[in-house]
Amino acid sequence: MSLLVMCLVFISIITNTLSLTQEQENDRITALPGQPEVAFSQFSGYITVHKKHGRALFYWLTEAATPNPLLKPLVLWLNGGPGCSSIAYGASEEIGPFRINKNAFSLYLNKYSWNKEANILFLDSPAGVGFSYTNTSSDLKDSGDKRTASDALRFLIRWMSRFPQYKYREFYICGESYAGHYVPQLMKKIHDYNKNHHYPFINLKGFMVGNALTDHKYDNIGTVEYWWTHALISDATYKTIMSCCNFSTQKQTRKCDKAILYAWSYEMGGIDEYSIYTPKCNNPSGNFTSSRLKNSLVRRRVSGYDPCVEMRAEKYYNRPDVQHAMHANYTRIPYKFTACSLEMVENWKDSQFSLLPTYKELIPAGYRIWVYRKRGEVGGIRRKIKDMSILVICLVFTSIITNTLSLTQEQENDRITALPGQPEVAFSQFSGYITVHKKQGRALFYWLVEAAAPNPLLKPLVLWLNGGPGCSSIAYGASEEIGPFRINKNASSLSLNQYSWNKEANILFLESPAGVGFSYTNTSSNLKDSGDKRTASDALKFLKRWMSRFPQYKYREFYISGESYAGHYVPQLAQKIHNYNKNHHDPIINLKGFIVGNAVTDNKYDNIGTVEYWWTHSIISDTTYKTIKNSCNFTSPKYNEKCDNAINYAWNHEFGEIDQYSIYTPSCNKSSGNVTLSRLKNTLVRRRVSGYDPCVERRAEKYYNRPEVQHAMHANYTRIPYKWTACSDDLLENWKDSQFSMLPTYKKLIAAGYRIWVFSGDTDSVVPVTATRLSLSHLNLTVKTRWYPWYINGQVGGWTEEYDGLTFATVRGAGHEVPLFQPERGYLLFESFLAGKNLPRS
Repeated sequence: MSLLVMCLVFISIITNTLSLTQEQENDRITALPGQPEVAFSQFSGYITVHKKHGRALFYWLTEAATPNPLLKPLVLWLNGGPGCSSIAYGASEEIGPFRINKNAFSLYLNKYSWNKEANILFLDSPAGVGFSYTNTSSDLKDSGDKRTASDALRFLIRWMSRFPQYKYREFYICGESYAGHYVPQLMKKIHDYNKNHHYPFINLKGFMVGNALTDHKYDNIGTVEYWWTHALISDATYKTIMSCCNFSTQKQTRKCDKAILYAWSYEMGGIDEYSIYTPKCNNPSGNFTSSRLKNSLVRRRVSGYDPCVEMRAEKYYNRPDVQHAMHANYTRIPYKFTACSLEMVENWKDSQFSLLPTYKELIPAGYRIWVYRKRGEVGGIRRKIKDMSILVICLVFTSIITNTLSLTQEQENDRITALPGQPEVAFSQFSGYITVHKKQGRALFYWLVEAAAPNPLLKPLVLWLNGGPGCSSIAYGASEEIGPFRINKNASSLSLNQYSWNKEANILFLESPAGVGFSYTNTSSNLKDSGDKRTASDALKFLKRWMSRFPQYKYREFYISGESYAGHYVPQLAQKIHNYNKNHHDPIINLKGFIVGNAVTDNKYDNIGTVEYWWTHSIISDTTYKTIKNSCNFTSPKYNEKCDNAINYAWNHEFGEIDQYSIYTPSCNKSSGNVTLSRLKNTLVRRRVSGYDPCVERRAEKYYNRPEVQHAMHANYTRIPYKWTACSDDLLENWKDSQFSMLPTYKKLIAAGYRIWVFSGDTDSVVPVTATRLSLSHLNLTVKTRWYPWYINGQVGGWTEEYDGLTFATVRGAGHEVPLFQPERGYLLFESFLAGKNLPRS
């Protein structure tokens, strides 16, 4: 700031403040009803912007909560809509100093209020929004971008006459949503005004706008891409919208409108479209309106963004004592204060098609410009054994009677009496080894947790496999996801998992292949030549020999489940069992189907879908996205140098320290391991040395390395000369054969009539939902039940589509390990799979 400008500020304050003190004092807020004590000053009131029409805009100034607010800049905040109140949203829900308590009688402090850094001026704009009013009713029918900007400039000029201490102060404009129009348009107005005045007192420095409507065409194309890449709409709807909608015009064809309405009505579900991973409010005051937000594809609620919060604002600001304290509504407007004006959005007259030309004018002027984006209860389904034939029941019964007596001791040797620090449970547990190759000394370790039901014999058997390759089903599946126990932080005790899958089935965890977890081999070369084929063969040998030890599980309904690289293990083992059963007259493995999550499926389509996810979720830059798309040949397992460099650049300079397996949750800051450049097999993403989440998994490594735990589990009796780890880097780095695509295997198993479900947690960037959807689309299956949202506890749990032979489902807000991040949703998914029922629609 030049010496001249500083002098002007000083002179302005000295010469004007005394005569205008009373006018400011008239607007001073002594205290709001129910407000905690604060040290900063507040003012609110009206500025007339059109005397003849009687248009007046309402403002609320919260001065900086600092020793000297005169040294802090002035920031104007505008909310969008058009027609939504900056008092209801910006001030009361977002950046203001107070939050409204649930009873709407009192306020509490917002510890992240922006007035800790600046003087914040909230403006209800245009007239007709919030407390702002007009005495000319036609103003409510012909508002638009141009008049809003002109009135806002008049407001600022006149407001600064009332508050001259803010003349020449550093000034910024901020806002969100449709304020993506208001903010740059007002900037342009101020810029032009300043050019025509020798000593302009609006010392404009720049603007910042969030989730901003910017360009009608590109915003809408990007919105449809977001819907699809975030698994909100079906492939069919996505293709229809993209082929039928001309976003170069504001008026769409009937077919386009029908496709968008179908997405809203049948596919998106009752999610909060403004925050897709958070619960929606189940007590809204208004219904959905079919009106779209101006220049967007999305409908909005009558009352605006979040009725559970905003209803507090509407209740609070309609109180006469609050209005009196704020010097508001002194003209006794004949309608209530509302957070948004539906009349205004429906009658908006002019809306600039694109703000890009305005940006291009403002950028050369040297302003600081920032644009940012932020990232009913269903009862249990009691499973009946209708589909188990009398023959199979008889075989089970005969097998138990004839075999159990002679083998009781062998089972008893594997019984877990109790794990150290375990709470008391009613179900039985067994663990131990099954040798799968005697000559080479390969033995696989298992842990069986029987069903927590009065009669576990009536429940199916489910095998769980984790991926990697090289990661332990004990560390992850059993201890973090679907098992009955969780390891407490001190790693000395266990707690119960209320969403354990053993409430619905007998769960068999297998550490596979040899070299993973407690599973071992006496032939060291096995660790250097493992691969898909041997893993599947050894797993089949394990099952046959395990069922000889536990004959009560012969002929029992059997399912396979898993995640990640188990997207290979699971269908490959299912194919092995299918072929084995075809060659045996009385097969003992009664395979019914499989369910697999965030599954590595097809090398080409998975990787294309992964890059799409990175870009559409704002993890990588446009430049890196284009470089990867143009230089990487995903039909080959080996990439060229330019492709590798682009992927490495994304990892090292663009991703940041996020948890790549769950991009919206905090990463662990206490990791003892470094990140390795090894990629997960058939994926683009590196993984941590210690596997998925060091903050959780290190508890597993600490717990399962305790001698008393190993003794209780009959584990490590050969005294393996290395510690138990959650994942084996040796196996991953030396994996010899990896099937390029699982799609041919899926086609065979679908034709055989097995129940097949594939699910995706939608916040995983390692094997993301876009990768799975793209891969499965190349099966070219016929849709039986169109894409729809499924529900749990009144919230959208995800989305699902049923095909001939396969069901696909997403789990909203879940990362790579769905049962870890969304345990209740994961449990309902599993329960529905076992029951062979579609996920609930309500």
